[in-house]
Amino acid sequence: MASAHLAKIWAMLTTPLELTDENAAHVRRHLLILAGAIFAVRAALLLLAPESPLRTIPEPKGDEIGYLALTQHLAQSNFTSYRIPGDSVDQRRPPVVPVLAAPVAKLFGQGRVFWFLWTLFQQACLASALAIAAWAALRLGFAISPWLFGILAAFDMISFVFGVRFLSEAIYVLLFTLSYAVLVSALDRPQAWKRAAVAGLLLGLVVITRPIAQFFFLPALVLLLWRSPEKSLRRLLAPACFLMAFLLPIGAWLIRNQAVHGQPFLSEISKVNLYRYWAPGIEAARENRPFLEVQAEYDVRFQAAVTDVDVENAQLRQEFMMSEALPVIKSHPETIATFIVPGFYHVLLGRATSPLNELYAKPADRGVMGHLRAMEDPFHILLVWGEIAALLGTYLLAALSILRFLWNRDRRLPLLLFLLPIAYHLALSWGPEATARFRLPVMPWLLVLAAGALAGLGKKSPLR
Repeated sequence: MASAHLAKIWAMLTTPLELTDENAAHVRRHLLILAGAIFAVRAALLLLAPESPLRTIPEPKGDEIGYLALTQHLAQSNFTSYRIPGDSVDQRRPPVVPVLAAPVAKLFGQGRVFWFLWTLFQQACLASALAIAAWAALRLGFAISPWLFGILAAFDMISFVFGVRFLSEAIYVLLFTLSYAVLVSALDRPQAWKRAAVAGLLLGLVVITRPIAQFFFLPALVLLLWRSPEKSLRRLLAPACFLMAFLLPIGAWLIRNQAVHGQPFLSEISKVNLYRYWAPGIEAARENRPFLEVQAEYDVRFQAAVTDVDVENAQLRQEFMMSEALPVIKSHPETIATFIVPGFYHVLLGRATSPLNELYAKPADRGVMGHLRAMEDPFHILLVWGEIAALLGTYLLAALSILRFLWNRDRRLPLLLFLLPIAYHLALSWGPEATARFRLPVMPWLLVLAAGALAGLGKKSPLR
């Protein structure tokens, strides 16, 4: 009896979903249902959480404060001003999130209805990104197990908890995944310039959502040139259309900043990170002092150099931060090397225990083992331990999937295409400021790889 149940579970986890010319509509419907199920599960988890934005108004903190201030200012100014007088937050926070949220704030204010709608919107963005990544995988001839994909995604707690916060991650993940999926669909296709232009425009919007994507146009151009079936100069058409469309939203934002602040910059957040994390992190490591203590000293020096009168002076702010941070960073490469392993650890293995504690109104300092010993809330324990099991399972299965791809010479291009967005984001995400939040953009691709590891093993190989 038990063996029969195990056989059914194995069959369920290994039954492949594959895309052919005949079943495209069925597959799209299947992925839409899958995204809806992931969204429904996460919405149900939020409804069960006492401190969920679906049930109460959360207290904004960290980066949320700036995004909310810009959203409120846009709504109050009837979308005519993005610059808050006496504040520099518009220099750090690109416009996509506030621009999308401001109409909701205009209609409903920033009370419970706003938080309810925005939280569901963000969860819908993350669920949609998963379906888009799966569709891209299937277009490349990769088979996935939809049940395994759904189970792993349901316990991806980092995506779940940061889909609750008022941050740029959810929208960034959706736009980046959609842009890359369109880019992949343009490869090896004649007359691909329209798809390339759409991919470029979406990637430009991604950059003014989170500037970390600003260099991704380089590998995208290489792919378009490398995989173009066109001859002679016609090979340049798709890359040229991609680049022009990519520069449209970015150029508009640079022109705005030049007109408002006298400098054409995307965001000063990279300079803030160098000044408030990298330089203090190096000094703290070399002097064996607490990081927060050194960071506080840097904050005091900044406030002394950039007074309230000069708070909106972008040139003064950025030149001061660079003049202070760069000499420290350039002088100590050996100390920077010690950040690599801890940085990757925080990004790849950081867990959502603390945010889950906040959502479910648990003591913040009890930790996983404390909840396990107390056994007072089995549901919460399931989420905490389910996240750990799903995260480790995702990495293990993704590694297995990579080995299966490497074994089949014909499937190495799909492997390269899957690893590219993962490698790009990880390469730019380590450092003193690294957190598990930086893992969100790679999760759709990791989950797709993991869901393909077992697909077909109980029936037939997906690497047909």
